[in-house]
Amino acid sequence: MLACAEHNPSLLDSQDLLIRYTLDVMHCEQNVARNILKTVTGLKDTVKVRRDLQHRGIRNHLWLTLHPSKNGRMLKPTALYVLTNDEFDVFANTIESLKPPTGLVSNMAQYIRKKKFGGLKSHDYHVLMQQVMPLALRGLLQRGPRTAVMRISRVFRKICSSVWNPSDIGALQADVARSMALLEIHFPPSFFDVMTHLVYHLVDELDVCGPVSSRWMYPVERYMKTLKHYVRNPARPEASMAEGYVRDECLGFTTEYLHRFEVVDRRVWDADEEYGDAEEVVEGAGAKYMMSTALRDIAHQYALSNLSVMEPWHR
Repeated sequence: MLACAEHNPSLLDSQDLLIRYTLDVMHCEQNVARNILKTVTGLKDTVKVRRDLQHRGIRNHLWLTLHPSKNGRMLKPTALYVLTNDEFDVFANTIESLKPPTGLVSNMAQYIRKKKFGGLKSHDYHVLMQQVMPLALRGLLQRGPRTAVMRISRVFRKICSSVWNPSDIGALQADVARSMALLEIHFPPSFFDVMTHLVYHLVDELDVCGPVSSRWMYPVERYMKTLKHYVRNPARPEASMAEGYVRDECLGFTTEYLHRFEVVDRRVWDADEEYGDAEEVVEGAGAKYMMSTALRDIAHQYALSNLSVMEPWHR
């Protein structure tokens, strides 16, 4: 943040801007994804939400009405932004049927099937928001709510991309405004909270501070997990963390000079261990298979036809 202020001294004149540019994309994306899941699965479509619509005088087709045959009972009309039971089964089955090599999706599918979203971690919401949810919602819901979810997913993919063109910042701001407008049209007012509205400011932060991949909290939280594993005495957690950190530092320093032993692999901040979004999802122990001769020839032909180093021979 201070580096951003050095490049743009006018930031120091406004405390509001300094607060705005300390937003974290990871937690904002997590809250938006959780709100979408709870809304489309019906967990946030409660009686209070319907009464709020009636109190505001909007969307009268969703208001509660008296039951024609049961005294004291109310009818809650079906909302277009909520999955039916059959659609939810298709949604959950689609997520369960995805088989990336890491097995990450299969781990989160059990929580989605039970509608227990508290068991999902921040990176699970990251994968759901940007890759899994748009795929699983294809053909489900009505066109309006489905399009709104897919557009906001595309917005987060653009914000979290590692390479971007600063000249596209105006188009991205317009895309965020249209996506949020679609959400306001098709989703109830209870969907929106403070974190949902912060999506507008993420684009400004991207314009000032640069790519998100060098600023978000994933490496910090991974390292915090490493420090928590050092705790052996719950009464003195800080001392346990310090002791474990010093112990690993000494082991790492010693093994670098003892060439008869292998180096202890403990550096969580190494560049080799920091993967991109695609590698975090699809890299892992996939099933091995023998490539046929015909498929090998097709792969060779594709590589030779598309490599830039082969362009002089294509002419």
